[in-house]
Amino acid sequence: MTQNQIQTKYHRRDSLALIEALSKLICPQSQLHHQIPMANRTTLRVGGPADCLFIPSQDEDLANVVRHCSRHQVPWMVVGKGSNLLVRDGGIAGVVIQLNHAHFHRIEFHPEKSLICGAGSRLKAVANAARDAALTGMEFLEGIPGSVGGALRMNAGAMGGEIFDLLDSVRFMDSFGEVHDLQTIPSDSWIRLGRCMICKNTSCNIITDPVLHTLRISR
Repeated sequence: MTQNQIQTKYHRRDSLALIEALSKLICPQSQLHHQIPMANRTTLRVGGPADCLFIPSQDEDLANVVRHCSRHQVPWMVVGKGSNLLVRDGGIAGVVIQLNHAHFHRIEFHPEKSLICGAGSRLKAVANAARDAALTGMEFLEGIPGSVGGALRMNAGAMGGEIFDLLDSVRFMDSFGEVHDLQTIPSDSWIRLGRCMICKNTSCNIITDPVLHTLRISR
C-alpha cells in the first residue's frame, strides 16, 4: 500500500475523533495537540497546522499510537526538531510525532566507550556530553542543527565527519509498534540519494536509541 493510498482513507475532518481515540492509548505525561501550527515547530517558521501533534513520554505510548495509525490507515510522520523543514500552508494530515520529551533526550555512557542516545537528543548536546566525559570523535556534531534521529535519517555531517561513521547499532520501531535492534549495520541498509546516504530502515520506521562509538582522550 502506497502513502497516497493510505492518505485517501483518512479525512482531515475526522481529526477530533482521532485525538479522542489516541488519548485513550497514552499516559497523562504524553501530549496530544489538535491543529497546532507547524510554523511554531520548525526552524523556518512557516507551515500550516498539523491535525494532531503527538509528543510521547515513553516507548509504549509511541508504539500504541503508531500501531493505531497503521491499523486505521492514518498517515503519520516524525519531524524531529523541525530543522530546515518546509511545511506547506495547508499543514500536515494525520499525526505528526515529535520526540521532545526527556525520555527521548537521554544520553547514557557505555563502558565500551560508546554513547547511547535518545533519538530526540540534540546533536550539540551529544557533542558536549562527549567532551565533558573526555571522549572524542563527535566534535563535528556541535555545529549541526537538529536531533540524532534526524541526523541518522540523512547522514548529517560537517568538517569531514559523518554520523554514519559513528554508528555501532540502532534500535528502531516499525510501523506496527514492534521494536527491533540492529547490532551491525549491513552495507545494503543505505541507499544513495544525490550526495546523501539514506538509511532504508528509517524510511517507514522510527529510530529510538542509536549507539554511537567514540574514543577516550588521555589525561
